[in-house]
Amino acid sequence: MKKTSKKRLVFFLLFSLIVLPLAVNAQNMIGDQWGDVINNWQDNRQESDDYLPVRVPETETVNDNYFRVADSITIDGNVNGDAIVVAGEVIINGDVSGDVLALAGRLEINGEVSGNVRVIAGEVKLNGSVGKNASLAVGRATLTDLAKIGWSLAFGAGEITINSPVAGNIYGYGGLVNLNSEVGTNATIFLDQNSQVSLGDKALIYGQLTYYAEKSASVSPQAVVKGETIKKNPPERFFAARQFLSQAWIYGKIISWLSLLLVGTIIISLFHKKAKYLATAMWEKPGLKMIWGFIFLFSVPIAAIILALTIIGLPLAIIAMAGYLLLTYLTKIFIGLMIGMKILNKNTAGKETSGIWQMMFGVTIFYILSHLPYFGWIVGFVGMIWFLGTVWELTYNHLKNKQVKKDEPVKS
Repeated sequence: MKKTSKKRLVFFLLFSLIVLPLAVNAQNMIGDQWGDVINNWQDNRQESDDYLPVRVPETETVNDNYFRVADSITIDGNVNGDAIVVAGEVIINGDVSGDVLALAGRLEINGEVSGNVRVIAGEVKLNGSVGKNASLAVGRATLTDLAKIGWSLAFGAGEITINSPVAGNIYGYGGLVNLNSEVGTNATIFLDQNSQVSLGDKALIYGQLTYYAEKSASVSPQAVVKGETIKKNPPERFFAARQFLSQAWIYGKIISWLSLLLVGTIIISLFHKKAKYLATAMWEKPGLKMIWGFIFLFSVPIAAIILALTIIGLPLAIIAMAGYLLLTYLTKIFIGLMIGMKILNKNTAGKETSGIWQMMFGVTIFYILSHLPYFGWIVGFVGMIWFLGTVWELTYNHLKNKQVKKDEPVKS
């Protein structure tokens, strides 16, 4: 019987908010059921080019918002709208009439952006002009003298070099900050411990310079600050608390890492083939999986809160959150297994490397990457939505195929 649009909408809402975490929790409790899920994925798998390089040619103009998830993205043409991109490398050579929103390993902007630039990336190079604000959360950023910020600049960076003029304010946190350009109003900079702000020969701040650091700024004789220059030391209790937390953090992370290896070893020992199938499935349409994983990540807690407020739905909310937390914990294990399978399978001759060793190797790499300063959380976040999206897709395909088989007429 054909379903109505209204029934489909209700099904998708229930599935995304309630049914999926319960189904996944039940699948984990009954290990053999995962075999059906994996088999259905294998029967329905298709070739995908979502992760291949994507290019907008110079002769093409996108008269709409441009959204893309890929391995690498190059935009040589113009975009008459916003450019929303997720990729390992993004290069924008054309002009964008709206905003640029990017999540990337490396981003380079050479064209003109009329709106805002909001970026989370490992490395950013800005050669083009930005009409409004630039907001950067990066490991390293370089704003060249070819660039220009029309309004203000906000950043959190391990290292940033600002050679481009900024018409408004600068407000940021950094490990190493080099300023060698004009700032239209004030500059307020917070520095990490033992870090320093440097003002080059071309630095010209029309307003006030305020920086929070242990070390005094390195200021060129040619640099000009027309307002006051104010140095503030972070409170002593801040450093004492940070020292204590850093020691506790180290011990906690070691214990967490060892716990992951233990849980991963148990999973690989009991469900060796099924775990490897799940890790392999993550490579199928990774961009789409990340989108669904992002929806899953935020929709389930919201649904659980709504259920809890109804009182009668409280037990269901607790079960849903239990399954949700279990999946988020398993993220590092399956991402690690995926990494280990890719690296050790390529470098091992003859006999295949043990799944446990693959898991341990990959989990260790992913654990280190996800705890790197400044952008490690990006690695962890991308890994989480990737894994959650994979579970979403496999479970949905399994339930859909079961429904199709149920609706098929029985042959006499």
